[in-house]
Amino acid sequence: MAQVFSFFIAMLALVVSAFAQAPAPAPAPDTGAAFSLTIPGVLVGMGFLVTALAHLRN
Repeated sequence: MAQVFSFFIAMLALVVSAFAQAPAPAPAPDTGAAFSLTIPGVLVGMGFLVTALAHLRN
């Protein structure tokens, strides 16, 4: 019984020490890596709209 209790305490200590370590921080994104999607999105949307209207007229 004492061996089981000692084993349980040892495993509990290992689990607690594993969770005590802080995770590595996430890498920061590069400055200026993002871009605005609104202008290209509007241009592509207008292109689809003009193409759809051209197909509907024929």
